[in-house]
Formats: sequence, structure tokens, C-alpha cells
Amino acid sequence: MADNKEEQKIHVQSYGYPGISIKGFTTEEYEKIMGSLWTGNYFIRVVNGRLDAVPVWEKLPDPKTDDKMLLFWREATDGQMSQVRLPFNEIIFDNNASLYSPIIDIQHLCGHYYTKEGYRENVEKLESYGFECLRSKRDNNGTFYEIWHLSLCLAKGELKIKILESIINLQDTGDQIADFKIKNEKKLNAALSFLREAVSFGTLDVSVQRLAMPNPD
Repeated sequence: MADNKEEQKIHVQSYGYPGISIKGFTTEEYEKIMGSLWTGNYFIRVVNGRLDAVPVWEKLPDPKTDDKMLLFWREATDGQMSQVRLPFNEIIFDNNASLYSPIIDIQHLCGHYYTKEGYRENVEKLESYGFECLRSKRDNNGTFYEIWHLSLCLAKGELKIKILESIINLQDTGDQIADFKIKNEKKLNAALSFLREAVSFGTLDVSVQRLAMPNPD
């Protein structure tokens, strides 16, 4: 690939049925032509030795300019406007502490065994459990990634039932902190045990809240 556009124009190096060899792409042009071939993301042609790629899909709005997204945020009051940054509350854990406010992120539905029907079935399951699909913008080659995201406290359906069943017979010891840890561990372990059997996926990550902005009021 020629990253300097002046070094070499796009040209046919060799051809003959049933194949053709084309060279002279820059890195960005290579990504876009692969996006056209793999995902149909571009209409392409060569103009004056350079790739002209027109996106098939409309670009997603930039978060900075998408006014419709701004409506979901509470506007600051006049007094809050002068505060450049509020101090964060930090949640500290010792090595034996259970996860606080655990979040589950699942990627690569079906793993190495992808089929359209299998993907559809796994999506329906995750949505019934309360998961939300988060997708990135398309890259130059037309690919994107998706994350299935769930705060455990917002679990629904069968997953919520399994979580509640895991703590139904727990007895309080009188130590609130210890009881809190035990319940959280039981809930998370029940969720992971259930998901690993119910859903086919490539990876599952558990993250935990460590910093939180306090209420300014």
C-alpha cells in the first residue's frame, strides 16, 4: 500500500478470468475498498488514480452536535454553571469485597458458532433479560462492534427471577456490611451461572462503579 498518494496511483497490475490484481491503495483507501467488498459500505470508483468512495449509509450524528440527545440531560442551574468540575466520590474496595453496582457487558454473540437464526435467538433472550445493545460507529472498512450492556439491578424476566432465587433463603447475620457483600456475591454468581448456560457469546465482562459524581444540590 502507498500511504503517500503521489508515490503510486491505483492501477491494475494483472488481470485474467476469474481474478484481478489492483495495487496502489493508501491505507485509508484499502480499508474503504475492503469495506465495500465485505459489508457493502461504499459505492466506489477510481478518479484520477485515487479511490472515490461514497458511503451507502448515512453517517451517525456526532454526539457533540446531536441536540436530540442533549434533552436527556438535566441542565445545570446558574450556581452550578460556575463549577468547572465537581469532586468525585470514590468507592474503595478491599481484596475480599464483593462488587458494588456490577455491570455485565457481553460481546460476540454466538462466539465461533454464528448463524443468523442463532444471533436472533440470543438477541431476543438478552433483550428479555434487560440488556441494551450499544453499537459503535462504522469504521472505514464498514465494520462495527456491539456490546450488550446491563446494570445488574435492572435485570428483567428469567434472569431477575434467578437472581432473586439466589438470596431468598439467606438469613441476616446482623452485620449489614457482611450481609450486603454476601447478597451481592450471590446475585452476581447466580447471574453469571445462568447467562453462561442460557446465552451463547464470545466474551462476558463484569465491571464495577469506582467513581461517582455527587449530587450538587
